[in-house]
Amino acid sequence: MSHKYEIRVCQDCGKEMFVRSDSPSVRCALCRSEKRRNDVGAYISCKNCGNTFRRRRSTTKFCSSECAQQYRHKKGSSTLSCDYCGKPFDRVNCHIRERNFCSKQCLWKWRSEHIVADNHPNWAGGKYHQDGYIFVHLDDGSVMAEHRYVMEKALGRKLLPSEIVHHIDLNKQNNDVSNLMVLSRAEHAKIHEELLKASRHDDAYTAGQLRLPE
Repeated sequence: MSHKYEIRVCQDCGKEMFVRSDSPSVRCALCRSEKRRNDVGAYISCKNCGNTFRRRRSTTKFCSSECAQQYRHKKGSSTLSCDYCGKPFDRVNCHIRERNFCSKQCLWKWRSEHIVADNHPNWAGGKYHQDGYIFVHLDDGSVMAEHRYVMEKALGRKLLPSEIVHHIDLNKQNNDVSNLMVLSRAEHAKIHEELLKASRHDDAYTAGQLRLPE
């Protein structure tokens, strides 16, 4: 979506500023910052009780949390049913949302049951990257390296802790079964020993130059 911009004049310093047409800003960035600094520590009247107090933040409108709560309740409240446990509770009208919960515990329980997998905004297909490898979330809730998971499916059995799944082309994220092979720890160590020797002698290495175990 493209936005329209316009030139306005700052009401404090008189300088021209380039802002979006739908922005309510009437001050430039420097004047806004200066106003916030001046507002901190200023004496104002409480929006609820009218008493004068010195505010600690530029956005403070009430002299105390009690006054803030009283002011909100003046706007009225409603009795709602918790969207998780169904328990009735009162909530100030200005705090009513699309979904409402009687406690944080109910909120998090609801989120854990409904905002999961592809319903979560950060869902990436059940996969994530770590140390160059791809890991997958399994149905039982556990996490497993994808190359080991693919090999177990291909073999039809669980891999032993002593078995290493090697990437033939050395690309840790290429988990196609044709690019994977099961090695012992000794065999895997020997391959990487040859790689290290090749790199020390500045040899041009390709995967086909290494003798892989039969």
